[in-house]
Amino acid sequence: MPQHTLWITTKNLNRGLAKKNAVNDAIRTIFKKNKKEHDGTMKVQKKDLGSTVVLLLGGKLDSITVPLLEREFQFLGDHVMHLILDFSEVTSISSAGLRFLLRTLKNMNARKGTLKIQHVSKAVRDVFAISGFLNILVLEEKLVILQKAETETSIELSLVGKLDGHTLPLLKQALQGFGNKKMVTLDCELLAALSDNEVSYILNTQKTMAQQHRSLTIKNLSKTVQQVFQIAGST
Repeated sequence: MPQHTLWITTKNLNRGLAKKNAVNDAIRTIFKKNKKEHDGTMKVQKKDLGSTVVLLLGGKLDSITVPLLEREFQFLGDHVMHLILDFSEVTSISSAGLRFLLRTLKNMNARKGTLKIQHVSKAVRDVFAISGFLNILVLEEKLVILQKAETETSIELSLVGKLDGHTLPLLKQALQGFGNKKMVTLDCELLAALSDNEVSYILNTQKTMAQQHRSLTIKNLSKTVQQVFQIAGST
């Protein structure tokens, strides 16, 4: 199943909570399908990208593990404006987990920031659908370009999201804006997907920059993205 990126908004915020009892019953029904014992732990990996923080979560998001995440949120610095929750390894979410997301959304809105949930599994997506949260979780496939490091002659950019025909102009604009840099690095660790056309553009840009005695380096490719490069003839 393809991975999805979900952006939380405040539109119709109360609509999804209006049927709380029915929602809890439905979520408990889903949990019955997974009878593994809860060990009370949750995996949390933190990636600090300056004003953006990525939390890679693993396990169950429920009343037992929510306090762990709430403490993690308390330690976010005031400089953090964008919080990304990576649900790649989240196996289930309860009503307590849903309430935590709403509280976190309100806290990020209070600091005029954003909350993004990415790589949602089918099981978690089913809970969002049953709870009515899909009415307030707007699916958007966007590309965010973060500046990680810069020197007088080099720049490193982190690509977050999906690189396709709609978002490619953002990358073109960014690379043109740093035309004075001798070395440009694209960190693709958080790049969810891209197509053959975008790979062709990157490879052609590499050749063009090489002719200008400049370099374009690509690093931290996921297996999915790496396969697209290989199919397109990249080594």
